[in-house]
Amino acid sequence: MTAWMKPSAYPIGIDIGTYSVKLLQLEKRGGGMAIHAANETPMDPADAADPGQGLVPAVAAIRPLLASGQFVGKRCVVALPPQHVQCRTLRLPRMPAAEVDQAIYWEAKDRFGFDLDAGRMAYFASGEVRKGAEVRDEYLIFAAAPDLLARYVELLCGIGLEPVAIDLQPAALARAAQQAGGEAADSMLAILDIGAAGSQVVLASQDSMIFYKYIPIGGRHFSDAVAGHLRMSVPEAVALRNRLDVAGEKQPDDNLSSLQQAVFDALRPTVEDLAREIELCLRYYAVTFRGAKVTQVCLTGGESYCHPVAQALSAVLSMPVLRSEHLEAMCPDAAAVFPRGSAPWALAAGLSLHGRQKKVKLLEAAA
Repeated sequence: MTAWMKPSAYPIGIDIGTYSVKLLQLEKRGGGMAIHAANETPMDPADAADPGQGLVPAVAAIRPLLASGQFVGKRCVVALPPQHVQCRTLRLPRMPAAEVDQAIYWEAKDRFGFDLDAGRMAYFASGEVRKGAEVRDEYLIFAAAPDLLARYVELLCGIGLEPVAIDLQPAALARAAQQAGGEAADSMLAILDIGAAGSQVVLASQDSMIFYKYIPIGGRHFSDAVAGHLRMSVPEAVALRNRLDVAGEKQPDDNLSSLQQAVFDALRPTVEDLAREIELCLRYYAVTFRGAKVTQVCLTGGESYCHPVAQALSAVLSMPVLRSEHLEAMCPDAAAVFPRGSAPWALAAGLSLHGRQKKVKLLEAAA
């Protein structure tokens, strides 16, 4: 640890999104946890199209946030975009724990489109799977190409930061939910993170990630649907949706209600497509693991403020779809820092908490 860094501060969590970059740093305070600093700066969505080149303006946008003096130290954690991380499932016979790393490497090395000796791989033990008398263990395996990892490290070091880790978004989302706690022992944590380009479904127990899927339906698709239905430009649709999301937190008047209904009607087909994908995920989990039940879905990400999306998903899935309050559960000051709710900050919070999740195995090239 850098000598001048406050020992109570966690690393800076950096969430590089399509429309903004968020920095959040948690700290130990008293017997609990609090928000040391949080800040956000807008991004041009066009820069997100290329994960390599888009990093340059994103990192440039981080500089003034660091220069503000709000954040302490240089240690940081950033996550790769989910579109550029490959995920596979693997089932292995029961074996001693000491043999699992090597077995996973040899089974997985030909399943990705690049050499794992140069890239990086992480895995999670999902759980026990039974088929007749046979018992196997299922693992979630994630891998990323080395050039993108190197690019992140190079650019972050170039502005004076010290990357502690290049993390996985689903791992960070699960970490924040697990740290918040509050779920019944017989319930499964179900997280739906809706970003601009797509959505992530994460199912996790209190100590491991069980299931993950990236679904290429997100906020851009919602805005395209509204633009087409109401015959307006996409930027106008984005502005309208943002205005209605803010207004929806207040008591709407009659005119606003009719406009909200028009937006709801425009969104319904796309949201129902997303809901059907989520249903398949929940069905796979229920049939494969037959463990704790999913009783509600916690909504995170930039689209978590969109009330019509949450309402439509809840209707199709026949269960509550609620905006995440994981950060409020962790930090008593979160409600004051984020008066509209902290759900869009869940990823940054999970990144700042990096290292608290026990059962993640990070593999470099196996010998």
